[in-house]
Formats: sequence, structure tokens, C-alpha cells
Amino acid sequence: MAEGHGRRGEAGKELKAANKAKLIKAVEEFGGNMKAIKAAGISARTYRLWMKDDPDFKEDLERARIAFGEGMLEEAIDRIKNPDKGKGSDVLLIAILNAYMSHVFKPTTVVGEDTAKELITEWRKAARADVKNKVENPLPEKIEDTLDDILNKKQ
Repeated sequence: MAEGHGRRGEAGKELKAANKAKLIKAVEEFGGNMKAIKAAGISARTYRLWMKDDPDFKEDLERARIAFGEGMLEEAIDRIKNPDKGKGSDVLLIAILNAYMSHVFKPTTVVGEDTAKELITEWRKAARADVKNKVENPLPEKIEDTLDDILNKKQ
């Protein structure tokens, strides 16, 4: 009887490894855990247990999320290179990049439509002041620094 249990145990380990591999592949493709969990055919409870008990699985899952984010980054770059071809929401794409590639895209400020309008107004004021003061090179090399300065003043 113990021998039979051992075979069942081996088959169970193989099935578990196969299901983990399916889930990792699904996360690479879909990004979100729930859709990946469904695609892998496992329960949310099983997923939570694996996350709790298997640090290697947790690392593999993080790598899969990064791979998904890199795929979204490729999509963003393609939209930049081919603007006429772009389909879908750029705002949602940026949100996905922020979520999955936060190590690259570190949003420091949420910029809504009103904030964007204020930013443009402040930028125009700064440009007029530069013209009035006859600044030779009004735009700094790092335009992001100027944007950050303007946004930080608004907070």
C-alpha cells in the first residue's frame, strides 16, 4: 500500500509542477492572476497556498509578471514608432506599465486632466518669464526635472 501511495505522490508532484508551469506561462501571457489561474485550471486557494509555501514559485511568478510588463513595454514602443497603427487606450497601457514595470516606471505624481492643464499653464508662465529675462537656453537638458519642479510646487 505504501508503494502505491508513493506512485500517487509522484504523479501528484508531476501534476503540481505542470500546473505551476501552466500558471507561470499564463501570467506571462495575460498578466493578471485571476485570468491566469483560470487558464491554468487551478483554484484561487491553490494559488494562495503555492504563494505562501513555495518561495521558488513566488520568484517564478514575479519573473512572469516582469515578462508580461516587458511585452507591454514593447507594445508601447511600437505605438510610439507607428502612431497610425496604435489601437487601444494609451492611458490603460501606461497604467499597466506602472503596475508591472514599477522598477522602471516610478510614477511620483498622478496627473489628471486638471493637473495637466495646470502644468501647461505653469510651463507657459515659465517660458514667458524666460523670454522676459532673456534667458539664452530656456529649456534645461532634463525636461523631466522642470516638470517635477512644477508639479511639486502644486502639491
